[in-house]
Amino acid sequence: MVAGDRTVPVEVGKNYLSSEWKQELVTFSQFLERVQCTNSVELLTYLAQHPLFDQVKVLKKDILIPDY
Repeated sequence: MVAGDRTVPVEVGKNYLSSEWKQELVTFSQFLERVQCTNSVELLTYLAQHPLFDQVKVLKKDILIPDY
């Protein structure tokens, strides 16, 4: 995996107002595993407001940016 060992900041929980909400540093591989396996609202994991394409430039080639 291209970015699997990179550390990224994630948010865990339904939203930041929730008492269970927290922030963690995890590898990108761990983030992808959580996204695929989470069945509980309390364990929802988000990669929010992080410049992932600046950190791992090769991923940017996998998306199309529309011309507007």
